[in-house]
Amino acid sequence: MSVHARISLLPFLAGLLLLTASPRAAEVGYPTLIAGQLATAMDLSREEGKALEGVTVKVELDLEPGGKVRDAVIVAVEKARSEEDRRSASAALGHALDHFRSTPFKGLDSDDYATWGHMRLTFQLGLHVGGYQP
Repeated sequence: MSVHARISLLPFLAGLLLLTASPRAAEVGYPTLIAGQLATAMDLSREEGKALEGVTVKVELDLEPGGKVRDAVIVAVEKARSEEDRRSASAALGHALDHFRSTPFKGLDSDDYATWGHMRLTFQLGLHVGGYQP
């Protein structure tokens, strides 16, 4: 069974995040924890944030028990105004994912690995996502 929830990434991030994870993962907040760290690692400039406003990126994550990214597949980039915006959105998330291939996500309880080891996250990029501040 999957849980779908619509939440804010972090108080200072205005992007919407749709989650598909186990009910336990959503209950504990692991998708939000992971998404917040990914959004911060995206580090979009002001111009990039404006250009990517409203672009949606879906990613499937497989994590190692230690919290590093084992595999990540960007499964869709939607609502991009141009092919350049589509590539920029994929690249921004790709760079953030690469960071977590060598550095584990923080705050993950190894006893709950079955709940956060695999999930699908959907980001709506733009205002405030990745540290963009107007």
